[in-house]
Amino acid sequence: MKNSYTTLHRNLDNRIHTLEKETHPNQTLITDLKKQKLKLKDSINEQLDLFLDNEKERKYKQLQSMIHTQKRRDKKKRQERKKRLYAQLRKDKVSLSG
Repeated sequence: MKNSYTTLHRNLDNRIHTLEKETHPNQTLITDLKKQKLKLKDSINEQLDLFLDNEKERKYKQLQSMIHTQKRRDKKKRQERKKRLYAQLRKDKVSLSG
């Protein structure tokens, strides 16, 4: 996109101010430009809302992934501790019986 929404909005605003400064301003043109400016502002807000929603969803997924990863690590650590404990118990049993 060559011109961003904010640049177009600013240009419309400047044009409106220029037209309002004229000795005999064309009110219909100014009104039309103001309507365009409002539509553009709505579009900007919609894009911003969409971006924020996507960003929120991305952060949520990232957090869920981190939690899942941590749970897998914790489970693996518990399994390793359990294996070491059973190995130690077997070793102790063998040394007691032998």
